[in-house]
Amino acid sequence: MAEPPAAAFYGAVEPGNPVVDSLEAELRDVLGFLRRLRGAGEAEPQRHDLQRRGANTLFNIWNKYKPRLPDWYYNDKLLKVGDSLVQIKEYKLALRQCYGRYLQQFSSVNPDDITDDVHKFKSTFFPNGFRDKNAAFTFHALQERNVCIYQMVCSNDRNLQNQESLQTCFNVLSSLRLTMQVALPQENFCWLIYNGTIHIYTICRHLMMIGQSAKVLEYLLWASICMELSIPLLSVHYLTWRATLYAAVSQCYFDCQAGIHGEVFARRGLIKIDELKQLENISSSQENSEMRKIFREATLKMLFGVKSRKGFVMGLGVALAFTAIRLLQDADIFRMKPTDFQEKKNDFCAEDGQLPHSTIAQDHMNMHLWLRCRKMLVTALVTQIHGIAYMEENYVAERRSVIKEVIIEAEAFGDIETQAEMMVQAAILDLQERCPMAGIKLLQDIISLLQEDTFIFSPASLTLVKSMLLLADVLALQTVGDAEYCSSAVEPLNLLILAHEITIKAIFLCGESIEQQIEDSTLTCLVLPAKNIYLPHINLLAHVKMRIGCTLAEKVACTPERVDPLQWLCALKHLESALELCRESAKKELDIEAELLFQIGKVECQITKAGNNKSYLAVETLMEAIKLSQQHDQNFELIRRSYLEIALLYMHFVAHNQNVSQTDKMVPSKSRTSSKELSSFPEALKSEGYKVQAWIAVRAARQVSEAVVASQLLIGMKSVKEKDEVQQKIPEFASMDLLASYRDFLSAAPKSGPELFSGRDGRLKSVFDVWIVLRIAKMHSFLKKHLSEYSMCCPEKFPEELYDVELPHGSLADSSKMSLETSGILPKMPSVRIASPVSVTTEVGHQTAQSESRAANASNKEINIQWYNPSLAKPSNNTETKVLLLYAYNTKPIKISNIKIFSSMSVFSGHLWVPLARVISLREKLSNLKHQVETLMQSSETLSSASEPTSFLAQNETLKIIPSEKAEINIAKVHLDEKTEEMAKRCLSEVKALLSVPNLSSPLTEIPFDVTLQSISTLEDMFDPASAANGCTITEESLFRWIISLFH
Repeated sequence: MAEPPAAAFYGAVEPGNPVVDSLEAELRDVLGFLRRLRGAGEAEPQRHDLQRRGANTLFNIWNKYKPRLPDWYYNDKLLKVGDSLVQIKEYKLALRQCYGRYLQQFSSVNPDDITDDVHKFKSTFFPNGFRDKNAAFTFHALQERNVCIYQMVCSNDRNLQNQESLQTCFNVLSSLRLTMQVALPQENFCWLIYNGTIHIYTICRHLMMIGQSAKVLEYLLWASICMELSIPLLSVHYLTWRATLYAAVSQCYFDCQAGIHGEVFARRGLIKIDELKQLENISSSQENSEMRKIFREATLKMLFGVKSRKGFVMGLGVALAFTAIRLLQDADIFRMKPTDFQEKKNDFCAEDGQLPHSTIAQDHMNMHLWLRCRKMLVTALVTQIHGIAYMEENYVAERRSVIKEVIIEAEAFGDIETQAEMMVQAAILDLQERCPMAGIKLLQDIISLLQEDTFIFSPASLTLVKSMLLLADVLALQTVGDAEYCSSAVEPLNLLILAHEITIKAIFLCGESIEQQIEDSTLTCLVLPAKNIYLPHINLLAHVKMRIGCTLAEKVACTPERVDPLQWLCALKHLESALELCRESAKKELDIEAELLFQIGKVECQITKAGNNKSYLAVETLMEAIKLSQQHDQNFELIRRSYLEIALLYMHFVAHNQNVSQTDKMVPSKSRTSSKELSSFPEALKSEGYKVQAWIAVRAARQVSEAVVASQLLIGMKSVKEKDEVQQKIPEFASMDLLASYRDFLSAAPKSGPELFSGRDGRLKSVFDVWIVLRIAKMHSFLKKHLSEYSMCCPEKFPEELYDVELPHGSLADSSKMSLETSGILPKMPSVRIASPVSVTTEVGHQTAQSESRAANASNKEINIQWYNPSLAKPSNNTETKVLLLYAYNTKPIKISNIKIFSSMSVFSGHLWVPLARVISLREKLSNLKHQVETLMQSSETLSSASEPTSFLAQNETLKIIPSEKAEINIAKVHLDEKTEEMAKRCLSEVKALLSVPNLSSPLTEIPFDVTLQSISTLEDMFDPASAANGCTITEESLFRWIISLFH
């Protein structure tokens, strides 16, 4: 019987050729049959028979057409059909009838037997080299064969419980790696490398889930390196996949308890991503949004890998320290009796005069090593406490008992340094648990313990000074009632002076030069530049000098001499010296630098006010503090207080100009020349500018308060009733840090009562807070860059309108500053001055090219309220505790255009000193009034709903409150009964008495505005200085008009 003619007999081997068309038709039939079989719900025996029929059909097709087709077409069709079978999950059929049939042409060698011999692999499957036209087919067949084997294993043993299944998976990984290793030098096979990394990743993730991370690590590392070595795969298009592989490697390290290696590899991935980004920036003039998205996603994956180590690293530290202690407990040296030691002493001598290794080991295995391990255990345990938001009741008690044990052991062994360090940890725990008296007693014991030692080493001197600083901070925050229990306590200033003396002595012993000051020893300082900028004493000395400066400034503020600018100089010198030390040290504490700039700015404000000068030096210093804090750790309270200090300074400028102008009017003058009119014109413009700047500063402070509330909403703090859906997007480790779950052990002020504002405004950073500040600063930078929702928690940049408004030909700020310097009132300090071309106008429709500042623009009429208790500014009548209320309002919409020619007729600002006890009492009354109004509203709703019959469906619908409907209820006017109306009149009369001139504060006979639930809630917020917002914004029309009438 004659053989059928080959396909070439009919012409080109392509569609239209009868042999090709016949093959395609038969393949379509069998593939269609198998697809339908896969989707049908046949019984298992019948399904098996149908699959066998399909396999036999495919077997006959290949045998029938192989002699009639050229090899290149036949091989191509084999692999394409195999890929189709893989898509419908017919892995066994694809392996045997397609990929296996293709590989049979080379030899009878099983590819599984060649997993580590590159030369044998090449000679077997690529005898003609890689330029052969069939090389790509061979690579593809080898790779897909491995995929099919893996899938067949999974179908029979999904959890890979059988050891044989597990071994088969590792054989597949080795085979895939070998195939990629051979193909890697050939750039045209980059698709094979890419697919290979996908297959390796898929198999490795499966194996990681069953605890095989240690074994799959090498394969994931191989896949990651292959992506880097293949030049075509280095493009941005494949960056997301590279980041996925990097993250898998890091996770593998974490699973193997090698967190440090995981973090190192994740950081390496970040460097690779950054290198690619820089290359793209060089080669491309503009970066599209898609590219930015790719880089952002890849960076996020790596950063999560870096940060996730923090989730278990402290627990790992506890485990390591505990293991070391157990090993030491089992050591023979701790079990020996003194007699045993003496008996074995002679065995230590060797004939050659050298000590055996066991003797050296015993020399190190002493009590010091034991205490070091115990100290590390305590450090790890206490660090866990700082990072945990919610703890069990006995959590701190257990840690306290461990600390107590170490203190007893250190005392018994005579290790004073370790004993003091553990007592510090115990004192911090007491302060965290709101037991300040116990903490104070411990700190005093620490100081006594270390002072008794005639010679202490450098670490112990650091502990001594830090304990003194912490004790001084705690004493400064204690109320009058608490001070009675601290009769033996040292005066904080004396403590600070002693700490200064010890620190200077320690620095001198370290080989540094000291500049002595005979008249005032506290001004003695390190000679800069320092020889060793890495000394920790430099930062510590900055802390000491900052506290001395703040304490001296507060003492001056409480004396009549505060009106003399020269009285503030000593405090200013200490603060400036601390700032120089902080900037000199190699260990940059930017949060302390921002705090110092804020404290210096406050003192400069007082000098400016006392000298009746108009220097912008204080504004520039406070501006620098704001910018530095925004860039570093975003200290909300420091930023808010800085804005309020700027507002108070500009209000002083306005008041000073008004007093001067009134004095000029009182001087009799028969005639005025035009030159005098011209000279007074710039002053009038400046006064207008000061009013606007004070208004802007108060509004900027209010926006910081809004950012505080937004951050609390974002992390779902308990103190905030409402919660935002966005908080679900924050990773757990980030939420832990942002929660400031770390409980500040110096913020122990009560929540209400006259003691609410006790102590200095904004406590100084503790010397034991450094690590948590760094964590929060890094987290702030990370989320600000990568989480768009977090941007709501970030205050706007410093408004450019708050720079000076001097005219182009004037140099008011410079001349004022120069006059202060030449008179000896202010020392020379470097300052930053930025020209401000920004302008203000009331034209709402005008658009500017610059981004608008919310602080300098108002779309509606509103009043912004802020509460402040400045430590250096005091009311004239200081017989009772008072707090400062600052307000800023506008009577029409405002839009910035040109501040130098702006008329301030529509913007107003000012401040009032209000008795704190009356504010707290009024807030309680307003809270009761709000509760009464809510009760009235609920009863009226109940009556109205009861008067109309409703169906069951309608009753259920009333339970659903739509937010817009709820808002309408809040602004609806409430009809008050007689009792509630009298209650409201009494409350509002007290509001009037607090905010208006005493002579005009007669009781109200009628309610001056429409009573709504929102208006009463706003008044309650307005008189709540202890809230997170420190004030409120008033926009309701009738309430707005009444409040501004009181301010007038």
